[in-house]
Amino acid sequence: MTDTASNTERNAGPGPWVWPLVICLYFAFQVAWRRLLGGGLGLDEAQMLLWSQQLAWGYGPQPPLYSWLQWGVLGLVGDPLLALAILKNILLAGFYLAVWRLLRSAHPPDVAGLATLGLFLVPQIAWDCQRDMTHSVLVLTMATLTTLAFWTRTLQGRRGGWALFGLLVGLGMLSKVNFALVPASLLGAALLTPGLRTRLAARGLLIAAGIAALIIAPPYGWAVLHPDLALSSAGELKRAAWSPAIAGRGLIELGKDLLGCLALAGLILGLIRWRRAAPPMADAVAGTLEGFLLRVLLIGVGLTALGIAATGTTHVRDIWLLPVIYLGAPLLALVALRRIGPAGRRILVRVIAGLACLVAVALAVHIRYGDPGHPALRRAPVADLAAAALARHPAPTRIIAAPDWLAGSLIYWRPDLPVASPQRPGPPPDAAAGPVLLLTWREKPGSVEHIAARLSALWESTVTPGASEPLEAPFPPQPKVSFGIEVTPLAVTRP
Repeated sequence: MTDTASNTERNAGPGPWVWPLVICLYFAFQVAWRRLLGGGLGLDEAQMLLWSQQLAWGYGPQPPLYSWLQWGVLGLVGDPLLALAILKNILLAGFYLAVWRLLRSAHPPDVAGLATLGLFLVPQIAWDCQRDMTHSVLVLTMATLTTLAFWTRTLQGRRGGWALFGLLVGLGMLSKVNFALVPASLLGAALLTPGLRTRLAARGLLIAAGIAALIIAPPYGWAVLHPDLALSSAGELKRAAWSPAIAGRGLIELGKDLLGCLALAGLILGLIRWRRAAPPMADAVAGTLEGFLLRVLLIGVGLTALGIAATGTTHVRDIWLLPVIYLGAPLLALVALRRIGPAGRRILVRVIAGLACLVAVALAVHIRYGDPGHPALRRAPVADLAAAALARHPAPTRIIAAPDWLAGSLIYWRPDLPVASPQRPGPPPDAAAGPVLLLTWREKPGSVEHIAARLSALWESTVTPGASEPLEAPFPPQPKVSFGIEVTPLAVTRP
């Protein structure tokens, strides 16, 4: 048999549209599965339900695009839990489909499809994104769409390519701030790739920059005017006084996160290649695309490392790397697919299918039970505690709940109640119409006095907290563990 025939046989596989169909069916299943599992809301879900009650230029430390999209889906789908699951899984499906289309521009359908499914080998994508993420899911989708458009339209000199790039960059910057890695890495990779740097036109860059600036101006202007909300999570960075040792500690944390993201993919693909090695597939390599994507990944990681070292950040989170590190799994898969035969590919498909089933089972345990001694937050008895609070303080005119998870959970379980958060408490309440209550989560206590001071400033009134009363109830799946809140009546005096 000739090499060409052998390669043709090895390339034979499902039709080109089987892979997008598999992706769509999987995430459609995840929508149905999440709704079937029911329960309450996770941290990000509750926050998103709270923020998406209305449209605004800004809501907090995250840009507003996800909240806008969730507001639209909630308007179309009356069931909040279903609306949350639909948006997340549409975005995840779009992410996988964009990666598939990007790889399909240089590879046969089965190679592109298997390399795309290699994303299941990244725990932060296969598990964390499904478990409880919102903005990080959106930034992944925007990163892949931007990369796809830049590669297939902008760099090819197609009409409107630079305008599309600017549009996607602007929307990406409204998904999450770490999206800034994407355009910087794409442009840097193009500059470093022979044959591509000449396609970067100054006029096109100005067009893209102008469109992106117009899109991000209102939300980022809101952030400048509301630094207390926009920078409320800045403490998570844990910056220390700069020194070489501090910079080194941050870089070590970055290295651990890189290893955590790609170790499983490297291990599984390496084992399959070792056990099922076959002659290399010379016609399955598209060096220009792989080289470009590798440069994008390396530049993105390099920029992250530079920022960590320069600022003295010691608390590094793996999700910061997602806009570029996701490329690692498909690139590793492409390397492996060059050297494994049909048997190796079948093993890879089975491994990925097994991981997909494992994610579904683990999600059920996570939502319905949690860990021994640490019940699932989605099973917290929020509705029971709300009923107990109302029995003591009936017919409140306003309920201020903190943190955002508690406020969003109250909206989910009791949509009839006038719930708001300290960040967006609404107009001053009419104290004569009923009591004003402050509900706080005892495990994550906020200063009642601080919240009262903020409400006083926003309502231009004097807000005086009364005596706090603790309430608690057991978690249904683990009754030995209790969940508690504190109820504090607020006296609001208008000038």
